[in-house]
Amino acid sequence: MFKCIILCITLISFCSLQGMSVRDSVRVDSKEELLSLAQDPSALQIKKLYCLGHFYSDGLPFELSRFSNLEELSVAVNHLTEIPDYFADFKKLKTLDLSANYLSDLEKIFDILGSITTLETLELANNGIKVVPENLSKLTNLRNLDLGLNGIVNLPEGIKSLTKLSSLYLGVNPIDFYSINRTICDMPNLNRLDLGDCKLKEWPPNLHCLSNVTELNLSRNNFTEIPKEIAVLTCLEALYITDTKIQYIDSAIADLKKLWLFILARSTKLKKEEVDVLRSLMPNCTFIGYPE
Repeated sequence: MFKCIILCITLISFCSLQGMSVRDSVRVDSKEELLSLAQDPSALQIKKLYCLGHFYSDGLPFELSRFSNLEELSVAVNHLTEIPDYFADFKKLKTLDLSANYLSDLEKIFDILGSITTLETLELANNGIKVVPENLSKLTNLRNLDLGLNGIVNLPEGIKSLTKLSSLYLGVNPIDFYSINRTICDMPNLNRLDLGDCKLKEWPPNLHCLSNVTELNLSRNNFTEIPKEIAVLTCLEALYITDTKIQYIDSAIADLKKLWLFILARSTKLKKEEVDVLRSLMPNCTFIGYPE
């Protein structure tokens, strides 16, 4: 299932700072706890560190730089306006969650993160971002990018350089699909796309360029029909169309032989008998939330 933003993180384990060995995954619940943890030599081997909701409005402490073996780091919900330069030294980092901060100026951030060749997942949801700079192109090994819940209208041409990107989350942005279409069409490995709650007034045009997409979220938009052009999404396996005013779904959707999940909950303009016809044409597809 797509996420527009996920701030609920599963915490694998906790550690005690009083002589117990530190596990791979640790959550610290205060700035003081983080500073204390940084003084424990064994703690510097941890791989996953979660520092959420501490409100480091004055910036992250330098002591965080000592955790050079991190593979996953979350500093979400911390009122951050920037990240420190030492983030470039996290050479093993695979996942970085910067969600729900105030990181609206991304150019310096991408300059810092561009040297981390291991970085695969970057979460920037809910940061008040309006412009995504061209130097996003430096993050060439990204596989998952979350830009949801911001104020983004366009994407930079530089996103085409992210040839390994497989998941792109753009939900809850005032996206101009005509504009982003020319960029995402040149991303051959993109197979998960979230455009939920993007105020789209019509079914996105020119979807033929998304023929490799396997999961597509178009929930909470304003278009009223799914036209025959949906048939170009030949690899589509899961389609989410919840909370819409859909009145018509073309039977060409039955040509999507790989589609096994179709979620259309609270699409109140659809009639049950119309959906039942589609279900009969698509016996291998599970329909969830169709009108009673």
